[in-house]
Amino acid sequence: MKNNWKKRLLAALLTAIFVVTLLPVGAFAYGPFDSVPLNLRISSYGAPFWNPNEQSHSVNPLNWTKYIRRDAVGSNNANGSARAYFQGSNENGWQLYLDVKIGNYTETFPINAYVHNKDMSQASGNVTFGFSFNTQGGTSSYISISGAKDFPAPDKPSSSTVESLLRNNAVKIDCTNSTASHPDQTYGLITGSYSVGNVQGSNGNYTVSVTVTPSLYVMKYNADTDVSHSLDPAGQSNQSIALSYNGSNWAVSGAVPVTYTVKCQTLTQKYPVLYNGNEPPAAAAGAQNIPEDTNTYEVDADVPVSTQEPALDGYDFLGWAQSPSGDVVTGTVKMVEGGLTFYARWREAGGQPGEAPKPPSAEEIARQLEVVTLYCETKPEEHPQEHYETKADSIEVDEPRQGADDVWTVTARVYAGSYVDDYNANIAPGHNPTRTYQTITLTWFQTGDDPEGTWDVTGGSPVSFTLKCDGTGPDDPEPSHSTGSSGGGAPDRFYTIVSSADEGGRIVREGVQKIREATDRRFSIYPDEGWEIDEVLVDGRPAKLEEDDKYWFREVRRDHTIHVSFRQIVPAQAPEAKPVPSTGAI
Repeated sequence: MKNNWKKRLLAALLTAIFVVTLLPVGAFAYGPFDSVPLNLRISSYGAPFWNPNEQSHSVNPLNWTKYIRRDAVGSNNANGSARAYFQGSNENGWQLYLDVKIGNYTETFPINAYVHNKDMSQASGNVTFGFSFNTQGGTSSYISISGAKDFPAPDKPSSSTVESLLRNNAVKIDCTNSTASHPDQTYGLITGSYSVGNVQGSNGNYTVSVTVTPSLYVMKYNADTDVSHSLDPAGQSNQSIALSYNGSNWAVSGAVPVTYTVKCQTLTQKYPVLYNGNEPPAAAAGAQNIPEDTNTYEVDADVPVSTQEPALDGYDFLGWAQSPSGDVVTGTVKMVEGGLTFYARWREAGGQPGEAPKPPSAEEIARQLEVVTLYCETKPEEHPQEHYETKADSIEVDEPRQGADDVWTVTARVYAGSYVDDYNANIAPGHNPTRTYQTITLTWFQTGDDPEGTWDVTGGSPVSFTLKCDGTGPDDPEPSHSTGSSGGGAPDRFYTIVSSADEGGRIVREGVQKIREATDRRFSIYPDEGWEIDEVLVDGRPAKLEEDDKYWFREVRRDHTIHVSFRQIVPAQAPEAKPVPSTGAI
């Protein structure tokens, strides 16, 4: 009996030990603990978070944990809340923030989680919970974020926006002729050379296509290289540049520049000869008996000037010139690329040559010439061509002289010295011109509409000098009147105006013109006999001319285009003759 109680006591102790081994450790943790975790699981299914490792948005929830101290809360048990929201912008993306409040504890946490494809300005989520320091595992809860919005669809970008985005890097022209040394040229977007498509996309992913046609860029490349090029292969299709919307602005997202391949004209070409009546504005009718040359000629071939004299009522024929107000030429003239046009020169019948007009001033000539262009032929890729405003003090003017056709002309010389000094200062030292000056010709032009008369540059322009940077220079020395460097800063900015005309007339200064920023440029339009102006397009839009069929670009601050089309004049039909009634008399 005495040992039974001992056995029962031992059994009870063993049972108690077994029960204790089945209890969790936390059952012996009576707390309170100094800090326990707050575990939040955050999801935003309408706007998944950005995953930087995968470079994409992921729908997986975000797990966040923060240990909270009891002394910050102020009690062992407290009510808690959490609010998730975003800060940022549609342009730069939205970052997740978390406001946590438990008893006396309040803190804001920036979370390393982002959304880039939605407008999160109104998106948020809230949760409330009980928080206890008596449990070592802390408290877990869940926040669901709502309120995300799609980006609003943007307006199609304006022409000014598109040209600003692609102002320096839109189209590259690549000369593929292996026997030529014409470097590639990259151009900004030219007005009139492109079209902008409609906005495409949804849910914050919006794009537009800028479709580019090559013709104006080939024209500009021809002007820059001074060599005729054409697309090769011919008929290359228009190309597109993609723009994308980043939530607040359009940006270039496609590959730039787009490339067109060209070849310079290496085949022998023949060009026509035309004769123009060039009637004065006061003439009552068109000239008659205009000669016609049906032959074509290679470049530099001798072209005979016709001896056939046209007739114009009230005017005496003086001869044929190579410009509307140029000197009369006789004999033969060398064919140039593109062909030759000879213009009839007239004087009112019975008129006598007047006194010599006052020669033009150097300032007047400088305004007409506008720019002087310098090229380095030694290192053309390293030393780019430069354009400088023509300086009056670089010009020397001779006295007027009267030719056999009674036309007054003046010879002037533009000296290279000060422009070379500027080039050496702005680009690289050590350059010398291959010639000291360039000769230009001005012709005195006087009509009934302009009785005071004007001097117009008719030969030798544009002015350009070829430079070498190997120490060689011209054989003839620079005259003492050259003033050297102007001492100014960087050269002014220049823009391009591309002008063209269809059959039936011409536009003066046709082709690619370079013009200094904030200056004016006039374009005169002359329909051929039997034609009239149909439409004038400036930058692709209809434009109005002044009364004298001229168009002015004022204060030029960007590239422009001007194109003229003509239509034939349909002669008015004479009224049908009515029969005279018979009176019966014989």
